[in-house]
Amino acid sequence: MTSAERIISILLEDEFIIDPRAANILAKHGVLDWIQKYKGAGWKNLLFRSGLLGGHKYLDWILREYKDLHTDKNYLMSWAEWFERNKNKVQQSGKSLDIYSYHGDTIGQELQPLISWKKPEEKGKAKVQKEKNYTVLGREAGWTAYAPWSHLASVYLGHKYVPETPVHWCIAARSSEGSDAFEVYTQAGALVFFINPKTKAKYAIHVEHEEGGLPEYHLFDSKDHSLTAIPADLPKELLRIAIEFGARQLSRQQGRNISAKSLTLTKTDQAHADDYDPDAEDHPEDFQIPEEPPPDFSTMPDEELFWDEPL
Repeated sequence: MTSAERIISILLEDEFIIDPRAANILAKHGVLDWIQKYKGAGWKNLLFRSGLLGGHKYLDWILREYKDLHTDKNYLMSWAEWFERNKNKVQQSGKSLDIYSYHGDTIGQELQPLISWKKPEEKGKAKVQKEKNYTVLGREAGWTAYAPWSHLASVYLGHKYVPETPVHWCIAARSSEGSDAFEVYTQAGALVFFINPKTKAKYAIHVEHEEGGLPEYHLFDSKDHSLTAIPADLPKELLRIAIEFGARQLSRQQGRNISAKSLTLTKTDQAHADDYDPDAEDHPEDFQIPEEPPPDFSTMPDEELFWDEPL
């Protein structure tokens, strides 16, 4: 019985059917004794994932690096999976499309920058897409109600759209703090912006339901002052649409029905509103949300190594 046949037999005893091509590659790299000793433990998941990448075409490279450098095989497998999914990005960046030109101890350093890499002409398109990531809820009497879905959309509507009225809202600040604030406000409620390009007026509404309290909404002018009454120039129909939108978002987040009629206008803390400078240096015009860093493979268990590039 050949080494490859022996590997097939050992794994079959554990009800794992291996492709003969993979068995030959394993035999070539001399891992029979290891598989025989541990009955294939630690290899079955790797072989399953390898089979999904076009007939184990990366397995020979993984075993070469694993054998020569004793690099974690799951770490190598994860980079092989990323490489297969991102060949176009690798080619456009000028990197080699030959996986064998990379080594296990340096592949992370060479390819990790590509996770967030975009072609120069694509960078502008990506930013525009994030800036325009909002929903128009309604229009009336020169006003438009917008529901922003990203921090960059909040920055765009607050500053770049009708720039004569730069807002002082923390959720539209061009900073990481602004990104964090937007995340907090939208994870526990809903945001809607009201903008009138003719009068240059801007308002924001935040619908929320604090734990142990009643559902409520807060209105803010462009200077971030919390209002105790509905502004006379803001169409009541648009406000109604925004409140109903907020109630639906709250209902989804909390898994129960929340009626729009139960929401009340409440004044909220406006600390620092008057001190906010939208043109301050820590809010640069070219602010971009930082890309999510890649996972740290060295601290992750095997079953969590299925990952993709950040969205």
